[in-house]
Amino acid sequence: MSEYFSKKLIKEVWNHSKDAKRSTAGAPGVDGISALDFKRNLDENIDLIYQEIKTKTFRFNQLRLVKLPKGDDAFRIIAIPTVRDRLVQRVVLHYFSKRPKLSPATEISYGSISGRGVNNALKAAVKFRDEAPIALQTDITKFFDTIDRSKLKKSIPTTICKSVREIILKAIDCEIKTRDSEDSNILYKNEIVTGRGLRQGMPLSPLLSNFFLKKFDSWLLKNETRCVRYVDDICVFKNTEKECLQLLGEMKEKLLKLKLNIPEIEAATKTNIHHKTDVVELLGVEIRYTQKGYGIYPQTKKLPKIQLEFEKIGTVKFCVDNKYTMHRLMQRLDSMADGYRHSLRNVEGTRDYLNTIDSFKDKQKAAFLVEFFGEFLNSLDASGRAILGLDPFSSTQKR
Repeated sequence: MSEYFSKKLIKEVWNHSKDAKRSTAGAPGVDGISALDFKRNLDENIDLIYQEIKTKTFRFNQLRLVKLPKGDDAFRIIAIPTVRDRLVQRVVLHYFSKRPKLSPATEISYGSISGRGVNNALKAAVKFRDEAPIALQTDITKFFDTIDRSKLKKSIPTTICKSVREIILKAIDCEIKTRDSEDSNILYKNEIVTGRGLRQGMPLSPLLSNFFLKKFDSWLLKNETRCVRYVDDICVFKNTEKECLQLLGEMKEKLLKLKLNIPEIEAATKTNIHHKTDVVELLGVEIRYTQKGYGIYPQTKKLPKIQLEFEKIGTVKFCVDNKYTMHRLMQRLDSMADGYRHSLRNVEGTRDYLNTIDSFKDKQKAAFLVEFFGEFLNSLDASGRAILGLDPFSSTQKR
């Protein structure tokens, strides 16, 4: 145990985590302790974690419910662990990062796999489509929320360190804390059920989801080498529509054994068969056919939806509901725009697209300041409004 959860290692993982820096720190969990508060008593907190793991008394806290608006009065549910619990889960991630033979990675899995990621998944998809132009695309319905925990626990290798495995099994059973009937109703509407599923928001969840699907990946790889799976998104490339339809049926049958499902081919679902010149929408971009062959391009039709995301989050109500300070909100809006920029860094023709996203961010920051400060803004001169970022500095203003 001392090698895998030593005080020295826990501190090293902390120092390399997002929570160690104020500019990237995550939000507090159910205990209300911020990353800055945790850091003020870092050595004491690390000592307590070490002692609890050593004496096998460590327990994860419940997860804090965060509702991210996604339009039409619907929410995406994120479950936020405490700073302490995030640190322990990151120590487990560090354990796997140093032991690649224990990794759940397969040739077709790209999500949350070190050295892979979105850009490598897209490059592979373009290569595969050049070789076999008919694409079967689908996603696993409510993947994280329907994972069978007993099957997931059995998928965790018994060859890993016992103390690490015990922590993983406890993380799998983490649940969201509900404050009132409204919270309970939101979870019910999102089909999040106690005792089932893996909560999104925990650092360990993406890694564990890959363990859960490793046997499925291996089965798919026996016959389908032209395949990309990014968490719950699956895209397979074949030469005929008939081959795609046959594979779809086989995939459904295999996933049902895991108590998972993929939709039938219908207009309202994400299951589709794309022919040679059809656009494939994958991981936030489009794979299009041109005279030069297949290429990756920004998904311009999603801009209204992206704008709505900024508008839903950049409000005083969102801050109050989710315990965000103004500083934290501004960071969140910046990180949203930076996320699009990072994911599209190797995509053609993105300058105007990314500039538009930046304009959504800047507009929402200004709207938030107007909402928060209200009438106070009417008393500001041009310099004051420029300092708040509401208006640009004019060439005549002194520096």
